[in-house]
Amino acid sequence: MAQIIQPGDMSEYTKNLTAEQLIHYIASDYVELSHDKVVWQRNDFMRICQEWLEPNREPKGEHDEP
Repeated sequence: MAQIIQPGDMSEYTKNLTAEQLIHYIASDYVELSHDKVVWQRNDFMRICQEWLEPNREPKGEHDEP
């Protein structure tokens, strides 16, 4: 039986990815053809990236030149 993905399930999956894995996940996703689906897909990717950045953002200035 197919598993039903609930809201937030993919967020838990994507939060555990590395930056490279997240980019690969987005880049290899199916390209939607209808305008409405493209907008939904874009908004979903934006939400996923924003949620991923929260715990993975480097402290400001950590890699700045002295």
